[in-house]
Amino acid sequence: MVAVEAADLCAASELAPLDTNPAAIYLGSLGSEVSRDTMLAALAQAAAFFSGTDLAQVADRKRFVFAFPWHMLRYQHVQKLRADMGARYAPATINKTLAAVKRVAVECRRLGTMSADDAAAIGQDVPPARGSRTHRGRALSAIEVQSLREACAASAAGERNRFLLELLLATGIRRAEAASLTLGSLRVDAKELTVMGKGNKQRMVPMSGSLCDALARWLQTRGTTPGPLLCKSTTSGTLLLGKRMTGGAVFSLMRRLASRAGVAGLGPHDFRRTFASTLMDKGVDIKTVSRLLGHSSVTTTEKYDRRPERAMREAVEKLGM
Repeated sequence: MVAVEAADLCAASELAPLDTNPAAIYLGSLGSEVSRDTMLAALAQAAAFFSGTDLAQVADRKRFVFAFPWHMLRYQHVQKLRADMGARYAPATINKTLAAVKRVAVECRRLGTMSADDAAAIGQDVPPARGSRTHRGRALSAIEVQSLREACAASAAGERNRFLLELLLATGIRRAEAASLTLGSLRVDAKELTVMGKGNKQRMVPMSGSLCDALARWLQTRGTTPGPLLCKSTTSGTLLLGKRMTGGAVFSLMRRLASRAGVAGLGPHDFRRTFASTLMDKGVDIKTVSRLLGHSSVTTTEKYDRRPERAMREAVEKLGM
C-alpha cells in the first residue's frame, strides 16, 4: 500500500473544476471516445491500487478518477504499482496503466501542483515493463455463437443484446467503438457504419445483409430517437434512451450472456478474433481484414489469426506418437 490516504479521495463533495483537474485534462486531450474509455479504465485501476480501494465497489469510476489526488503521487508510488502489477498482468497492460499515470503527472506539473523534479522522476525513472505473452483468447465456434443468440431474452433489453451480439460478430469492431455509435453513425442506404476508432481515426465499416436485418429489428424496438445506438437498460429490462453504454458495460453484458449460454472463457476481444478468423478462413486477404478491424499495421492483425496455431497442432498430430 502506498502512502496516499483514502480520506483524501472521494470524500470531498466538490471536485476540482475540470479545467484544473489533471485527469480530466489528460483524458480530454485524447482524440476519441474509445481512447478516453480505455485510459479512464487504466487510471481507475491505478487509483484503486494507490488507495487500496476495491474497484468492483466503485459505482462512478469517472468521479473516482477525477477525485483522486494525483498530485500527491511520487516516484516510489508508481514504481510500486509497476512492481505489484508485474505479478498479475501482461507487460502491455502494465505499460498502458503506467502511460496513463505518467501523462497525468505531466498535467499536474503543468498545473503547478507537482514539482518538475517529481513529475520527471515518475515519467523518466519508472521503466516500462519488459517481455511479451502468448496471444490470449480464441475464436468462437458456430455452436457457441448459436448458444449466445438463444440466450438473449425476449425483452427490449434482450433485443438490444441480440443486436449487439450480431454487431460484434459481423463487424469485428471494438466494444468501445460499439458503445460510441449513435443513430447518426448509420448509413442504412449504403449499408455502412461510421466508426470512430483509436487515435481519433474514423473509418467506414460495411454492414452485411444479416446485420442490416438485425439493425432493422433493433430499431423497431429502440425507435429512431437521436442518441446512442446502444442504450443502457434498467435491471428490469427497460431501455434508457439517451444513456450511452460504456465499452466496459458492453463486455460485462456479453460475459453475462456467455454465462447464461454456457460459453466458458469469453475474452474481451474474442468477437474480433472470431470475425478475423472467419474471414481469413474464407480466403479474405489479411490486408483487407486489417482495414476492417481498424489496424494501422498488418502485424497487429496477425495476432488475431488462429490458423497458424491450428497448423501447428495438425503438424504435431502427424507424428503419430
